[in-house]
Amino acid sequence: MRWHIAQYLFCDQQQTLTSGQHQQQLEPMVVELLAYFCQHPDQIISTDKLITEVWLGRVVTNNAVSKTITKLRKVLTDDARQPKFIAT
Repeated sequence: MRWHIAQYLFCDQQQTLTSGQHQQQLEPMVVELLAYFCQHPDQIISTDKLITEVWLGRVVTNNAVSKTITKLRKVLTDDARQPKFIAT
């Protein structure tokens, strides 16, 4: 599936995020997380729900979830202090 997110085009099947002529290959968990966020826009989602739905209940720490969100913010050039895309 493809989603338009501001100036980005996200393709979960190709695991890419494209902005203009620049295309980035994304890590698998970043793809899963971004796809989940795209499917659930404007919703408040708990860490526990992310672990259940994105990590499919695998045993992961909250820190692992936070690190993946940080990686996603980096590729979206989203500032945690003034978020455009991901608010926590």
